[in-house]
Amino acid sequence: MKIKIEVAPGYSVEYIESFYSSDEADALLRALLAVEMTPEVIRMYGRDTVTKRRSEQYGADYNYNPTAKKPREWTPLMLSIRERMESVAGPTIHRVSDGRGRALK
Repeated sequence: MKIKIEVAPGYSVEYIESFYSSDEADALLRALLAVEMTPEVIRMYGRDTVTKRRSEQYGADYNYNPTAKKPREWTPLMLSIRERMESVAGPTIHRVSDGRGRALK
C-alpha cells in the first residue's frame, strides 16, 4: 500500500508499506542507533549554543547554516539506505541528516 501525504503546498512524502521487511527494519534501526553522532551547535542571539540533539550529515554540504557540520563521506550503511530510496524515488538524494533528539539516548 502507498499513501501520498502532502506536507506543504507542492511538497509531499509517500508512505510505502513494507518498504523494508520487519527483519530488515529491525536490523537497520539497530545499525542506525550504533552510528556515532556529535552534538549540534546553533547560533542564537549572536552566540553559539551546544544543543542536546546529536546528529551527523552525509553527502552534499548543508551550507545555508554557517554553524552546520561539514558532511561525512557516504558510509556503506547510509549508501544502502540512499540506494534503496532512490530505487523508488529516482536519483535525487544528495544529502542525509541523521539525528537523535533527547528521546533516544
